[in-house]
Parts: sequence; structure tokens; C-alpha cells
Amino acid sequence: MRHCGPLKDTEADVHAVVIVRHGKLVFEQYFSGYDERWDVPGQYDHDATSKHDMRSASKSVISLLIGIAVERKADRRRR
Repeated sequence: MRHCGPLKDTEADVHAVVIVRHGKLVFEQYFSGYDERWDVPGQYDHDATSKHDMRSASKSVISLLIGIAVERKADRRRR
């Protein structure tokens, strides 16, 4: 994968593609596009220093991690 050019041609609204493998950064590309930064909508140039409002994403990640922990505990009980 050399670039993410096709993403620019879609309405995917992707701000960044970052791939880390075995603890090392192997690919990084950022895109300009629409965002609502702290309730201020507009077109923004995204880069490695861009801050994102993570309120909704944080809730989703936390619920995912809780689900994984509950499932692992259930798996241990079945053994």
C-alpha cells in the first residue's frame, strides 16, 4: 500500500490512515475534509497534530473493552 488515493475520491470522510506494526509506524497519511471540531463545523486540513473531539468515540471504545473483558471472564468460567 503506497498511498490512499482512492479514499480521496469517496465520501468516506476519513481524516487519517495510520498503521503501526510490531510497535513501529509503517504508514501514515492525512486528508483534508469536513469535521466538527468542538461543535464548529467546517473544512479542515488534518495532520499528526490535529486534535479530535473524542467524546463519542471514547464511549464506544470503553463499551467494546468492557464487552471483551466480560466475554473473557465468561470463557474462563467455562473451562
